[in-house]
Amino acid sequence: MLKQLVKKSLSALGYEVKRIQRVYDRIPDRAFYTPFFSPWLGYGEFAEAYKQAYKFTVVNADRCYILYSLGRQAARLGGEFVECGVYKGGTAMLLQFALEGTCGGGFSRYKHR
Repeated sequence: MLKQLVKKSLSALGYEVKRIQRVYDRIPDRAFYTPFFSPWLGYGEFAEAYKQAYKFTVVNADRCYILYSLGRQAARLGGEFVECGVYKGGTAMLLQFALEGTCGGGFSRYKHR
């Protein structure tokens, strides 16, 4: 009610009141910024990789995203890349996507008594 009164009063004086678009309204993929940037909710290339790997991992999506990001950075380096301690293979699958097929593999070693 007060808002309408102010708007009418300013309009009578020749002013136009309208909402200004906020800077963050123009951010592409704004849905991933609630309240902070959360790319593990399905942003970019990670979305497809996680969609295929999530059934095979017990690791949370946010930690999978960090692992995926580190794998993308490691892809620029030379040498072999091996993930040790593979349980179901989900994070190894993520790393394979991140390393674009250059993944050396993953393995688990169990000591039987």
